Amino acid sequence: MMIKQKKNSKQNQIITITESEYSNLSEDQRGTITKNIVAFRGDIPREWIGKRTMLYPSSKGTSLLIEGISLSIVPDNIQSWNARSKTKDYHTAKLGEQTFPGIYELNDGSLIECHEWLEPEWDEEEKEPDGGVYYTIYNNGEEDDGGVLGYNKKDKFSHFEKWLAENGQGIITRKIADEGTEEYDELMDAMDSDEYNEVKSKFNLKNKKTNKMFRRTRA
Repeated sequence: MMIKQKKNSKQNQIITITESEYSNLSEDQRGTITKNIVAFRGDIPREWIGKRTMLYPSSKGTSLLIEGISLSIVPDNIQSWNARSKTKDYHTAKLGEQTFPGIYELNDGSLIECHEWLEPEWDEEEKEPDGGVYYTIYNNGEEDDGGVLGYNKKDKFSHFEKWLAENGQGIITRKIADEGTEEYDELMDAMDSDEYNEVKSKFNLKNKKTNKMFRRTRA
């Protein structure tokens, strides 16, 4: 596995829904990029013409998701991102299967949010990995640390867990919520805000231990 750490700034994530879920959205929530829109805006690539869009509420307001960029619309016979169950054995799942994005609890009480790194900037002198896990560690609801771990097709989530422990980031004890679920959105909305203490009991979260067992890799 290749490693590239970077000061963490929240990046765009891919939201996946089924064709039926997309069709059931109101006309105000969905649309298509047309030639007229491209000509009017002037900042949209022509290759995006024909791509479907969706308005998606987030903690920072409403975002415009674009098919193939930040939005994935899958056939109805494929389980949507929102319907994935967090009871799946995430330890043995391959990172390339994209079942890992979500929020986990560490053994010291911190939370760690993980998602695919969508804007990779790997060292040109090294072989580029197949993907990257972009993670942020939250200490009592406030962003504390983070980084990126590159992975190859055969790597499992357990590789990431082992790397975290070996580099003083902590040990994952459980998965709290899958990305795209109501639980995930509620927790992420509460981060870095006064709402965090209000949701702690709901998710049975504990306070971070004061006696640190692991060193942090970034100040």
